[in-house]
Amino acid sequence: MGIYLKNYKKIQLTGLTISILCFLALLASIAEAYQILDIDNISWAISQIKYSSFIYTFCLILLAIKIQVNTQNNIWVTVGNYSYGIYLLHILVLSIIIKLVSTTGINMLLPHFILFLLYVTLTLLSCVLIISICHKTLPNKLLEIIGFR
Repeated sequence: MGIYLKNYKKIQLTGLTISILCFLALLASIAEAYQILDIDNISWAISQIKYSSFIYTFCLILLAIKIQVNTQNNIWVTVGNYSYGIYLLHILVLSIIIKLVSTTGINMLLPHFILFLLYVTLTLLSCVLIISICHKTLPNKLLEIIGFR
């Protein structure tokens, strides 16, 4: 999504049309989950590997592209440019964050969903910060070798 935003192309659908499509795709995803729940167990029903979930995600990406016009200092463009570096770093960073959070005892106080959001947010921000620092301090050739460019 970030790489596409960098090379922004005009989307012919209006924001309202895409919003309606997103809402309908969300309703279809919920309906599909209930149908699967009647047939199978809950783990498949809450899975993101459903046709309607892919359509919903595609609609959300279209909406994000439609809303984001300024790509000069766009956070999604930055995340898109750093995406391979984030992919390379995230497991190491996540394991460190989990150890740090568990030593503080916060993981026992927070609900699982909030803890998951905390892990995702801290991991993404840490990876972007590390890659940004590397971009400012390391030569381009080294950035290419380690996969950050």
